Amino acid sequence: MNIKNGFTLAEVLITLGIIGIVAALTMPSLIQNSKRQETSARLKKFYSTMSQALIMAELDNGPIKDWPKTEMIYNDEGEYDKEANSNVAHNFFNNYLAPYFKYISAKEDPDYNNYIKIILQDGSYFHVRNGSCIDITFDTNGNKRLNKLGSDKFVFVICGKNIKAAVSGHFSAYCPKATKCSSRAQAIQSCEEDANYCAGILQLDNWEIKNDYPRKL
Repeated sequence: MNIKNGFTLAEVLITLGIIGIVAALTMPSLIQNSKRQETSARLKKFYSTMSQALIMAELDNGPIKDWPKTEMIYNDEGEYDKEANSNVAHNFFNNYLAPYFKYISAKEDPDYNNYIKIILQDGSYFHVRNGSCIDITFDTNGNKRLNKLGSDKFVFVICGKNIKAAVSGHFSAYCPKATKCSSRAQAIQSCEEDANYCAGILQLDNWEIKNDYPRKL
């Protein structure tokens, strides 16, 4: 008597159902981990690229603390003068950054307050703004969503004599060490309260995105 071994249709369907449930439970975690790793890698690359560019710029132009910096310009109504400040940002980029790394384009972005938009070769980009320092907003995934501060956009500063806005050094995440990022716990709280400061906790964590990072990627 021959006995055929195999699975019944019901057993196959039950097995597929279990696999589907497990996949549904694990996929969100896998996707989140993938986003964390990609964001972390791009932040590390950007920070390294900018740091190296500024080191080379200092060799040609002297220490960053001695670079001339135009204060924010306001119009007759007391409003931030987009065109004048855009010119300042563009001049800064052309003099101190453009010669020292590769990029695709650099031009005013009319959809983002006329800040200078620099598109990088990997599709990411950053904006340059003339503020109390030179403000840098880096978008890790370019034009892809979410386009939200603390999620895929992070704020850095290039500061000369006044580096109080930074976690450390003349190029750094925007998060004043004395008031917003004096400790890791305070940096997490600052990120929760204001997404502009979220790069601070990531710099303290060496650009790794840990489980207690307070913003959704």
